[in-house]
Amino acid sequence: MNLMDKFIDPKTIAGGLILALLLWLAKVLWERFRLRRDSKAIEEWLKTNTRDEPGESHRNVSEIACHLGLSEDRVNQAVARSHAILRSDEQVDQISIWRQEPQSIYEKRGLLEV
Repeated sequence: MNLMDKFIDPKTIAGGLILALLLWLAKVLWERFRLRRDSKAIEEWLKTNTRDEPGESHRNVSEIACHLGLSEDRVNQAVARSHAILRSDEQVDQISIWRQEPQSIYEKRGLLEV
């Protein structure tokens, strides 16, 4: 048996493929766990730092990233995967757990007449 036969052995190839599959699966599971953990952290932070009031319901991505010690990219990925966190269509960097679009500050008190 020469050296090349040892490397082409079907058991060696099958073992290598199984190992590669297991490593890929571990990577995928870790990424899902991390996204879920980040989403929960963002959701909890928004619950404690926002209210369902005009001007107080939304926070921007960079503010959340700074307070939680995450990159803006990780915050954006977590928001995209979460059903509980809403992103504004008009102001893309604004996110909330209360409503998709920020309320007008005039919504509750009405227009003031001078």
